[in-house]
Amino acid sequence: MEDFALMDICHKRNIPCLCIRSVSDHAGQNKSSENIEDVFADYSSNEIQNSKEFASQKLGEALKKIFENISI
Repeated sequence: MEDFALMDICHKRNIPCLCIRSVSDHAGQNKSSENIEDVFADYSSNEIQNSKEFASQKLGEALKKIFENISI
């Protein structure tokens, strides 16, 4: 919602604006358990690490394309 307000003001004033948002947590991150090993078991998962690396790579590619097309 905050991004929309910022983008709306920029649009009305004809100011170029780009908002980038990300999610830094993953499903189950805040789960609780009596057994501490159960709570942190997902963090060492290769699947989660691979997903984060894939998402970071795709974000980097998208940002590169965006910035290549911005003329100052």
